Amino acid sequence: MKLSLTARQRLTLSLCAMAYAIIYTGRQNLSIASPLMQEAGITDSVGIGVMSSAFFFVYAIGRLLNGYIGDRVNARVMLMVGMGAAGLSNLIVGFMPPLPAMIVLWGVNGFFQSMLWGPALKTVVTAYEGSPGKSRALMTMSTGVGLGSFIAVVIATLAAKGGASAVFWIPAALILFFGALLIFLPADGLRKTDGAKTDLFAQLRVILRDPKLWRLLFPAAAHGVVKDNLILWVPTLFMTQYGLDLKNAAYFVFIMPLANFVGRLLFPVVFRLFREKQGVTVAASFGLCVAALAPFLVTTPPALVSALLLALVAIATSWINAVFLSIYPADYAKEGCVSTVAGFMDAATYTGSAIGSAVFGVMIAATGYTGMIAVWIGLCVLSIPLMLWRKK
Repeated sequence: MKLSLTARQRLTLSLCAMAYAIIYTGRQNLSIASPLMQEAGITDSVGIGVMSSAFFFVYAIGRLLNGYIGDRVNARVMLMVGMGAAGLSNLIVGFMPPLPAMIVLWGVNGFFQSMLWGPALKTVVTAYEGSPGKSRALMTMSTGVGLGSFIAVVIATLAAKGGASAVFWIPAALILFFGALLIFLPADGLRKTDGAKTDLFAQLRVILRDPKLWRLLFPAAAHGVVKDNLILWVPTLFMTQYGLDLKNAAYFVFIMPLANFVGRLLFPVVFRLFREKQGVTVAASFGLCVAALAPFLVTTPPALVSALLLALVAIATSWINAVFLSIYPADYAKEGCVSTVAGFMDAATYTGSAIGSAVFGVMIAATGYTGMIAVWIGLCVLSIPLMLWRKK
């Protein structure tokens, strides 16, 4: 049966948003598995930090490469390969091989996950090009990221009852299943981008001559440091600071992805509140991060207060992420560079995440969490003037 244009658009959006939401189960599961792995003597906080850093470094490099490829190849193939290989990587890590092997496998997982966002975003933009529903579709993709974070923590926490291995095996099965569903992607959004810039060097000239992009690189990396390390270290923070076991800490941990999801839902309202000005929206979000993190420098708030303050940080970083990885890349649709620009911005974000994961693993082992939070505040403060700067 031939579907109408609207039905094909909705199917495209549903499959792409669903796939990218599910892939988070094979990324954020490490934060739930890490306390179990440490308790079992498999690794320590330094090893967890190195695993996470390997994922983010490889992901950042992969986004540069796969962002460009995503504008020129069939998105269905690229998405299915990425989902399949990421699922298999999680499956093998679940067998708990030696730490060096897990680090390599988690890096492999990062590379294949880097194949997803650019082609998925490009597919949705292409399917909705010229349609009044394009803006809403972009917001749905952005909301899917928040939903994925929440689903990931829920599934990983439930899987933790079966031990650390199950925290990797169950997401692996979900990723492989939903990856297979991508075979039903309609052809409308799968064509190569028909932009004016068709080769890598032409695209790079367009991107690198944009002074706005250069100003965004440091804030993008800074928000990556905060966003992903917040998710990685929150479980162990609550277990260490408040003497909770994983079961009780989970109640507080759930607040983070829920806040991320709420932030994505609120983003359209917030963006309109700031008159759809990208720089002002991001600067205000960084300011909210600073205000929420500052109390941790002078005291150790009660567990519930800490959870609420960190939830505000999660909400603010979700707004920043929506601007950097959805709104800004979509501005390059006419140049045929949506996936490439998304890859460039993602690379900056996850380079920050990778550096932070490696540094904070050592920092936490040596001094606890106060130093990490101080670094987060400093990065946010430095990012605000860059986002408000205007070229004369």
